[in-house]
Amino acid sequence: MHSAPAVSFPVGRSRFYAWFLGTAWLAGAAACAYWGAVMDAGGWRHGLALAMPVIAGVSAGVSWSSWQRQMGGTLRWDGLRWRMEMPAAKSAMAPVSEQASAPALTPQLSLPGELAVHLDFQSFLLLSLHFDNGGIRWLWLDQSANPAFWQPLRRAVHS
Repeated sequence: MHSAPAVSFPVGRSRFYAWFLGTAWLAGAAACAYWGAVMDAGGWRHGLALAMPVIAGVSAGVSWSSWQRQMGGTLRWDGLRWRMEMPAAKSAMAPVSEQASAPALTPQLSLPGELAVHLDFQSFLLLSLHFDNGGIRWLWLDQSANPAFWQPLRRAVHS
């Protein structure tokens, strides 16, 4: 069996992930509001139903904050191993916009690992990269980041 050819794909913030966070929160808030409207008023259940969207909103806010801090880089398949390459001089918490403006001569950090596919929505992928050093990075990849290399990336991911 032949391995998929080498491919590189930019990694950064995914609009799909941001849309997913917002939509999930809105759906939960709408369900709680509907339930509160059709049930008899009062009681601890109504208090809990009102608290749930607030708790979910705080959780979504934490997720939104982590989305804004996602570092950019490049996911590379060399035919044998997956690697995540990112500027070594930038903090792991630096926003993607700051990393995109880094000089071209910035030293690159290259972390090899094993890639796992969790969700495949044809134009969006949810992957996890388990680094050889024990770390893990969740990646929401978006076809719009590089449409020309989307199909080669999907072939490599599934091969």
